[in-house]
Amino acid sequence: MGGGDLESIVTKSSLRNWTGLVHRLQKANLAGIERKEENEWLKKQKLWLDLNDLSVEGNWRWFSTGKSVSYTNWIPGQPDYASEDCGQMNYPSHKKGQWNNLSCDAKIGFICELSGMVIFARSLVWQEKGEEAVI
Repeated sequence: MGGGDLESIVTKSSLRNWTGLVHRLQKANLAGIERKEENEWLKKQKLWLDLNDLSVEGNWRWFSTGKSVSYTNWIPGQPDYASEDCGQMNYPSHKKGQWNNLSCDAKIGFICELSGMVIFARSLVWQEKGEEAVI
């Protein structure tokens, strides 16, 4: 998550599909997880990550930067199906904090980053230090 302030998360996630999110977000990106500590902190929610292999099957990259993934926490046996090109965290039947690949059309929660802040989105509203704004 690029060193953002983890305590900036303020609302519960709402359900959205991955493709709709990445095209709707203009100033924010879906969160990428770069360290185990970030993964541990986020493992309380089932949510989309910035992760996908849409360009080349099996070549998982962060959508917002195009960078290859350096840290991963896949569920054993994942990623699996070629038709599941988007990364998500906390698949219901597995250990919290682990990653799964899923169809990009599935509707699950999401978390975003905006200028180093971390945002759980419900109606794309975020809050930091008592102030609210719309993404």
